[in-house]
Amino acid sequence: MKKIFVGLFLCFGLSCCLYSQQNSFSPIRDKWETDFEGNQEYNHYNADYCDYYLMLSSGNSINITPGKNTILKITKSNKGDNTYYYPFTYRFFKGKFIDKFNSDFLYALPFHNGDSTQFKINSNQRDLTLMFSCKNADTIYAARGGIVCMFDATDMSSKYVNPHKENCLLIYHQDYTFAEYTGFTKTFVNPGDLVSVGQAIGIVNVTNKVTPYQLSIAFFFLDKNKVENKQTGNKYSHFAPLFHTANAGNIKLEEKKAYISELTDTLITQEMSKKEKKRYEKKKLKALEKK
Repeated sequence: MKKIFVGLFLCFGLSCCLYSQQNSFSPIRDKWETDFEGNQEYNHYNADYCDYYLMLSSGNSINITPGKNTILKITKSNKGDNTYYYPFTYRFFKGKFIDKFNSDFLYALPFHNGDSTQFKINSNQRDLTLMFSCKNADTIYAARGGIVCMFDATDMSSKYVNPHKENCLLIYHQDYTFAEYTGFTKTFVNPGDLVSVGQAIGIVNVTNKVTPYQLSIAFFFLDKNKVENKQTGNKYSHFAPLFHTANAGNIKLEEKKAYISELTDTLITQEMSKKEKKRYEKKKLKALEKK
């Protein structure tokens, strides 16, 4: 049984290498390596800054974190006669399954304090994309903190195959959700950068004089049901989050109504640890004392 298991993974490794070489923008690389004790390791390297979900053709699946991930380790005593051949391939998707989606999590409007905006649903896209009104050269702020990821050829919301696209940003959140911002003429952050809620992330480019709705944001997550049930098409579910506004409180936005942006302590601290909150409060108190 051990011989069969080893043989499966040996051939699986070869087929995956072929797949990776064909996709020059692939963030996932696989490689057989020898450790310091002379044992064989089958490693996957995740060059991106978010998690990935690997689906093997065997029916098994593996979560891949950023960096090196050892999938299989063959010690000298277990190498044996690896003569079995079972062709294996894999697919991978950005993200990780969410155990329990928090629909009450608060997002900030992506504009400066006191700025007003309206939104509408992009009717040209099948997936839920929020389009916000803005002016040319407006600064856009992160609606939620996270890490900036790469764009690649995985089966997700974005159709881009470049590791970084100048007019777009993809941010991975702490609860495994994503936010894809589109419409920049300039971005202030790059893949690998940590951003906090309310941080300036770019300048919007209004190219259409007819409509002011030029900033698009799609919020989505890797959907366990769509992946495990082998549902065709996009494996991600989009959602409209709960936003905090200065004039209407915490609300699911209604189309073409005006809302005013406000960055509050609750928005800033809601994902902080107790220690981080204490540091934030001390820093804020010192700033007030200086005034």
